[in-house]
Amino acid sequence: MDESYLMNCVRYVELNPVRAKLSGSPQEWNWSSTLSHIEAKSDGICDPRPLLKHVDCWLSFLNDGLTDEEINELRKRENSNRPLGSEDFVKRLETLTGRELLPKKRGPKPKT
Repeated sequence: MDESYLMNCVRYVELNPVRAKLSGSPQEWNWSSTLSHIEAKSDGICDPRPLLKHVDCWLSFLNDGLTDEEINELRKRENSNRPLGSEDFVKRLETLTGRELLPKKRGPKPKT
């Protein structure tokens, strides 16, 4: 997953308790790393520093939310076992792994 998609995925996960109506806000959910990210300090389980390099204010980052399109893309890919990222990112992965990672066109193979 490339960087922009990674950050959307993190936002999606941290907003899940609110979306599922389990919590009024992400930081109120006891089983989340949100508070660790907001306070910019380790909670003994989560080290927030790698992700905080990409975000100035974690709470603002979460409050920006996700579009329906971004949510649908994440949900679609979580069940596909395919990489999530830009076309260039996926092509680099294909080169590194020597495997085709995007699905082929459906239907019968063209006759030669």
